[in-house]
Amino acid sequence: MQTTQIGNLHWTTENLNLRNFRNGDEIPLATSLKDVLHYAANQQPCCCYYNFDESNKMYGLYYNWYAVADDRNLAPEGFRAPNHIDVENLFEELKNRNRQHYENAIIEKDVLFQQTQFNPTPSGYLCIEEEDDAVFEGLHKYAWYWTSSIFPDKDNWAPVYNFLNEDWDAGFYEANLYSYNHEYSDEPMGSMLAVRCVKTENTGGNKSVADELDDLLNGLNF
Repeated sequence: MQTTQIGNLHWTTENLNLRNFRNGDEIPLATSLKDVLHYAANQQPCCCYYNFDESNKMYGLYYNWYAVADDRNLAPEGFRAPNHIDVENLFEELKNRNRQHYENAIIEKDVLFQQTQFNPTPSGYLCIEEEDDAVFEGLHKYAWYWTSSIFPDKDNWAPVYNFLNEDWDAGFYEANLYSYNHEYSDEPMGSMLAVRCVKTENTGGNKSVADELDDLLNGLNF
């Protein structure tokens, strides 16, 4: 997996596109909204393509939070899904690289592309808050990603981070970077979002320090 260093972390530069957990178990593929809602109701992992159409595989796969948090590990060996601390550090680094423009909530193309190569993919998302009326949206406008963290006092919702560009097709000359805030940057755990990973320092069988920190943070209110 291709990565780029941002701060002290190495982030993958493309959306995750894996159909199996690290141990080889297959991640169930949802082919309809009915499937997505079924897996959400049972708090089970699943993945899907945009609009449940495999021809959209260029955007990567979309996963529910239960896949991200599964003990079998969604990320391949040597990687993990980012937690909310990772994301806050990511945003701080982006702000530091373009402090002058960030005052107007603008991150310019050279910050994300030339300097960091993070390359957010405007792949949109499927929010299931409306349940049977839920639809995929935000393609070519939003890059919406899961974290592995949780809200200890908010059932069935998890923190996310996102990028916005009103006209991504015209070229990524500027995009709004949403301030990461645990109070409103969240999605129902059964929603289908893209995933980026970060590289771990420990590629062996033991947990990395970051993984252990995330376990601790998930047990605390923030």
